[in-house]
Amino acid sequence: CNTLKVEQVVCAGTEALRRAKDSASFLKKIKQQFGWQVYVLSPEMEVKLIFLASSNLIPTGEKAMLVESGGGSTEFIFGYRERLLSYNFFPFGALTLTNKFVHNDPISPEEFNTLKDFLTQKLEQTFPEPKNLFSLASGGGATTLASVSLKLEHFEDEAIHNYFLTSEEIKRQVKLYKTLNSEQRRKIKGMQPGREDIILASAVIYQQIATHFNLPGFIISSRGIRYALLQYELKSLN
Repeated sequence: CNTLKVEQVVCAGTEALRRAKDSASFLKKIKQQFGWQVYVLSPEMEVKLIFLASSNLIPTGEKAMLVESGGGSTEFIFGYRERLLSYNFFPFGALTLTNKFVHNDPISPEEFNTLKDFLTQKLEQTFPEPKNLFSLASGGGATTLASVSLKLEHFEDEAIHNYFLTSEEIKRQVKLYKTLNSEQRRKIKGMQPGREDIILASAVIYQQIATHFNLPGFIISSRGIRYALLQYELKSLN
């Protein structure tokens, strides 16, 4: 921040800070040490920001589903390019599912089946009548799956944003990841640093969603909450 001469810092937290027992003391320390006010977003505001950041990828007049699966939550957002309609929220993501179900490296067949069955059950309970919609995916898990698909040496926003990640490619990656340990996954071209431990759970989440909704794949958005927060802040300055 000092090097770039940043004048204003906007901080926001989501599910991890909503759930953490010590979030109040953590936020206080951030305020004391850096002078930053961290806003803990409600699930409703988080959904609005996620949708705002990526909705320009939705074709005009077409209803779409945007899936953002992070470390601790997974959001399903439904709407049109210019209007958010509804959303559903799972209080788990790649990190929480990894911690809950994966205790071997590589994952054991029993653990893999339990993880997959858990997601299938949750999807069937929440979406008993799934419809095939124009679908997008955002978040670090989705962009890493795209990066691996593209075999990128480094993260390339322009290559990843608006990339169509097929369901078959997601299945291919799931089959690959479940046979490798985290160190082997780390060396895969396109793997983003720090994602090797949880990328299998990310891939299984999107695989099961694609299967349940009978999707050919997802348009990947590299635009997350920070982009929408920036839009809000810029509007407030005008």
